[in-house]
Amino acid sequence: MSYARPTAILVDDSSLTRASLPGLMPELDFVGSFSTADECVGRGTRADVTIIELERADKCVNEVRHGLDGLRRAISAGHHACVYTQEARPFIHAACLAAGAKGVVSRAKPLDVAEKAFLEVAHGHAFISQGLVIAFDQLPRRHQFAMLTPQQSTILNARARGLPFPAIAGMLHLPASQVQFEWRRICSAISHFLQRGDLSVATGVLGLPADDLADLWPCRNSVSSDSARIGQPA
Repeated sequence: MSYARPTAILVDDSSLTRASLPGLMPELDFVGSFSTADECVGRGTRADVTIIELERADKCVNEVRHGLDGLRRAISAGHHACVYTQEARPFIHAACLAAGAKGVVSRAKPLDVAEKAFLEVAHGHAFISQGLVIAFDQLPRRHQFAMLTPQQSTILNARARGLPFPAIAGMLHLPASQVQFEWRRICSAISHFLQRGDLSVATGVLGLPADDLADLWPCRNSVSSDSARIGQPA
């Protein structure tokens, strides 16, 4: 039985990546491929997910700033962006989500993991990189409980330790589908937390070092770490 594959746009300055990635991800229907975010926005092509690269800051600090600027322009134009990056620092991943990206996945991950991340975003869910999962798991429990239920906090801890959904389901005596549902709620809560928080949320509450890239964090109208903690996942 045939089914409609989610559509995808690829924004990457590597012609090799633009040529090869669509053939390596059969679950996605690539409807556009662009070398820059401006070209993508200018063309007006839309899809369920826009996969956009972000350079490493250690390659060139201004490259990652340029990448964040392009990401913001794509998001402002209505794209559902998932960042696909070689940058490993959780602070930069958090800045992408705070800017409105729906997901962040490392290029170091196997292709099937990246494809799953893109599919999650294409289906309207958030995808959180493992570095951020670990950072949120290390939050004091009093902060976690303002955002997550006790059961969700247990699931977060299991995912931070790399446990797969079936193992977590067995541990909690729940169906695997229920664990996946709760995990999506957790990812949504983390995404909303970052989108509402100011720089102190990342550097103070989460303890993510900004190094010389604090300017990547979106400017907020004095949204405090306390107000960012409030609320249950959608």
